[in-house]
Amino acid sequence: MQHHTIGFDKSHQFSAIFLDYIQKNEQLKPFYNYFPTIENFEKQIKIKEKFSTAQRTILVESLDNQYKNIGIETPKVVFSLQNENTFTVTTGHQLCLATGPLYFIYKIITVINLAKQLKEKYPQYQFVPVYWLASEDHDFAEVNHFHLFGKKIEWQSEQKGAVGRFLLHNLKELLTQIPDFPTSWIENFYKDTLNLSQSTRLLVTELFKNTDLICIDADDIALKKSFIPIIKDEVLTQKSFKIVQKTTEDLSKYYKTQINPRAINLFYLDNQQRERIIENENNFEILNTNITFSKEKMIEEINHFPEKFSPNVVLRGVYQEFILPNLAYIGGPGELAYWFQLKECFEAYQVDFPILMPRNFVLYISSSQAKKINKFDFDWENWFENETNLKKMYLLKNDADNIVLNEETSKTKEIFTIIKQKTENLDKGLVDWIGAEEHKVLKSLENIEKKLQKTAETKAETALKQIFSIKEKLFPNGVLQERYDNFLNFYINNPNFIQEIQANLSPFNFELNILIEE
Repeated sequence: MQHHTIGFDKSHQFSAIFLDYIQKNEQLKPFYNYFPTIENFEKQIKIKEKFSTAQRTILVESLDNQYKNIGIETPKVVFSLQNENTFTVTTGHQLCLATGPLYFIYKIITVINLAKQLKEKYPQYQFVPVYWLASEDHDFAEVNHFHLFGKKIEWQSEQKGAVGRFLLHNLKELLTQIPDFPTSWIENFYKDTLNLSQSTRLLVTELFKNTDLICIDADDIALKKSFIPIIKDEVLTQKSFKIVQKTTEDLSKYYKTQINPRAINLFYLDNQQRERIIENENNFEILNTNITFSKEKMIEEINHFPEKFSPNVVLRGVYQEFILPNLAYIGGPGELAYWFQLKECFEAYQVDFPILMPRNFVLYISSSQAKKINKFDFDWENWFENETNLKKMYLLKNDADNIVLNEETSKTKEIFTIIKQKTENLDKGLVDWIGAEEHKVLKSLENIEKKLQKTAETKAETALKQIFSIKEKLFPNGVLQERYDNFLNFYINNPNFIQEIQANLSPFNFELNILIEE
């Protein structure tokens, strides 16, 4: 596999805040602790070494139960989390149908490779890669589809609430109608008896079965029970709102911010609902329901049913770092951007803030695509330009001598300069008239150049169609391939796709990777 890279700044695909983070811009430094270098992980280890032994026990027991509950053997690496020299590195993502867009896979590859490199650097410790199942998310429209061979496969369901709890009714029927969809997946991972969280765990475990990756579902009674003190504090003091609001104001002086904190950054999760909790005078109400709690009843509810309280984006990271002996969170540009708003919130709750690490970014080129691309003398950076610029570049490369009149225009200006100089000595009143004539001639040359360009475009119509077709394959629907296509587009014809990608990526390579199948 051929491997090329281009800088994030040259791809025109990334936000200013992300680029400034990669470039270690000084104005961002107050919003995180350690930049993701392998040397800085030693500092993070020292911070996390004090992680609670009791919390490790709760974590191991919960993970053991989660695996046993779906009838698969608990990975041995789970039990190593009981040891004080074992740490996690974590990525998370929504429970997308069939893994959703390609970058779901790239996130997990990044966290697996990171754990391996940390082990090589610090052999006295153990490092466990973790995939955080975003099972409590309630935005079903974001997870109910994937794109395969140009078609959108979409699952319809009337279920509501946390998507991880959705039962897989009628999904099997949908997937059996897709000719290329793996039959074994339908039988093993999309049975009617499973919910979406269990299904995703089974699928991810199979795809990465030869690694130490573990999956954690935070929609767990025991884990939520350990989080009760922070749940209570959040409901009763609502301190995260003021803290994150202040950080957001500071950050927004330089960048567009990602999230807006709520007065109470928890949802109430129960019976196909996940609704906001709001305080109204002396009571707490659950939006869009008739449920109301007095202060005393709310405390009682938290104590007896902590599993009904679901962190929103402001507290989800706090919850993650509270229950895991975690060193780093691996995410995309949007995720890292909102983590920058949360550092002070972590400090307020006395939870360690992790190293924030970009995931790997990949543009994958099949061998058939590579043959088409090689016909055109473009640098890889050129393919990230828009179609208008691509067209100009092609025409200039192939017909520059015929369609560009720069030299002729320059010579014309020189001639008129000489004429105006001579005229000044004879009659200065004619200079303006000559200038107007010059303008007419230059305008004529400009029109001639446009006609030549249009003629060249017509002549190059077939080639330009091929270029635009390639561009659409690389950037389907106008976005990066990894944000649109499902990995099955490549995996179906190459079952070793994941392993080959993994072998060519490094977690500390902060550039966009272009991988070309040979």
